Amino acid sequence: KILNELTTMVAKVAAGIQKSLKAVAQLDFIFAKAKMSIDYEGTQPFLNTNGYVNIKQGRHPLLKGDVVPIDIIFGKDYSSLVITGPNTGGKTVTLKTVGLLTLMAQAGLHVPAKWGTELAVFESVYADIGDEQSIEQNLSTFSSHMINIISILDDLKLNSLVLLDELGAGTDPVEGAALAMAILEYLHKKNIRVVATTHYSELKAFAYTNKGFKNASVEFDVETLSPTYRLILGLPGKSNAFEIATRLGLSKDIIQNAKKFMKTDDKKAEDFIRDIHKDINITRAQRAEAEKTKNEIENIKEQYLAKIKDLKNEEDKILKKAQKRSLDIIEKAIKESEEIIKEIEELKNLEAKEKNRTIDESRKKLRTIRSDIVESLAEPILKHGTKEDNKGIKIGDKVLIRGIDQTGYVVEKFEDDKVMVQIGVIKMTVPVSATKNIDKETENEALAANIGKLSIEKANNIATELDLRGKTLQETFDEVDKYIDDAYIAGLPQVTLIHGKGTGVLREGIQKFLKDNHLINSYRLGKFNEGGTGVTIVELKR
Repeated sequence: KILNELTTMVAKVAAGIQKSLKAVAQLDFIFAKAKMSIDYEGTQPFLNTNGYVNIKQGRHPLLKGDVVPIDIIFGKDYSSLVITGPNTGGKTVTLKTVGLLTLMAQAGLHVPAKWGTELAVFESVYADIGDEQSIEQNLSTFSSHMINIISILDDLKLNSLVLLDELGAGTDPVEGAALAMAILEYLHKKNIRVVATTHYSELKAFAYTNKGFKNASVEFDVETLSPTYRLILGLPGKSNAFEIATRLGLSKDIIQNAKKFMKTDDKKAEDFIRDIHKDINITRAQRAEAEKTKNEIENIKEQYLAKIKDLKNEEDKILKKAQKRSLDIIEKAIKESEEIIKEIEELKNLEAKEKNRTIDESRKKLRTIRSDIVESLAEPILKHGTKEDNKGIKIGDKVLIRGIDQTGYVVEKFEDDKVMVQIGVIKMTVPVSATKNIDKETENEALAANIGKLSIEKANNIATELDLRGKTLQETFDEVDKYIDDAYIAGLPQVTLIHGKGTGVLREGIQKFLKDNHLINSYRLGKFNEGGTGVTIVELKR
């Protein structure tokens, strides 16, 4: 009764259960295909119906361990591929790999090969693959192969792939080779895609001389007496019988005698194939070395690109930091300048002497602000030399400031290995290591050239006297400051400042201002014939 009730309950929802089971089975199949693709490192092949096969780095799906992949192409310029080479060299594995990958692709599975692999969709795939490594190469073996091949030929479809292992083996070599060539020619006339393996030399020549066929071979390392499992397209294989026998210890006399029994053409062909294989091995080694070098260069390139990127990022950080610092300095300078302007505006109500004193103090503040800005902005680009370059620097020495290529005179030395250098009307405090003592006779050529050029320009445009009459103290200081700087650059030994006699305020202000200028060697009032007390004669340093 319980079973009947349960059965009735299940029967009511049987249709839904069947649909769910079908959906779950479909999902399980999809996930199984995906897991298989991951396990075999599979890729989705391109498909065509033209019989074209291009397998890139294909691997037999059932082989484990360190599998040597193969590249194999056929179906476009040639429809049949004839593979030759020694036993256990990988001929049969190649046949199975082509067949299995074709069937896997047609079953909707990914194939164990590299991206770009292209496979054909065939109406039928036929295979005659058996173990021919036995010493019993008798009639029964040959008959078994013939029965399979006859069955394939009777059932043959137009769009088919035929895989034949050791075609024509198991009987007399001459008759077996003749039968193999006839079967291959029959399949070719029907435009069937064929991959066949053989030991017969006649089939190598057949594939070479007939259109629509191509030779291929599996490689064998004579030194180690072991196959490399590499497939070489376009080149027939060689048996290596003499080399193997020699390596195994067979008498050289017997080997030499055996070579006499070979036909001259066959011997030449074997030697030619041997030389080609040797050249291929050398080329492969050179290609591997070139690939290794290329990879090393790529690694070095990536490292340098990474370093350049890091340097660029560091440069951006430094620039941002410098910009922020510059803005802070300028903001501070503007604030202080505004304070000075405010003080100057308040001079209207002060007496003349007090006014002059305040103006001098304001001027000194502006000089200090200007020097601070120059020092702050120049500090990041200063360059430092050796101790020999700045050894024995003292007050009064002419020095070159590294990094900004400016010359000036040392006006003060500090205990923390820093000096104050006056460059024109600007004073800078810099590390001693950022200066270089300049010999008066051997100044820096580039600097001398620049200064010389500037001096000629200045000398052509500057007068030897400056008329300051009728100007305020502030205007006088600004003009004298620039005039002394230009006269020094122009190389004038002496200049005349015309201030007039008047009350003497302008004369006193000028002479007080000249005391702090390091470009001036001395100054004095003019003689009777020079203008007397109405002028100040200034001698510049050289």
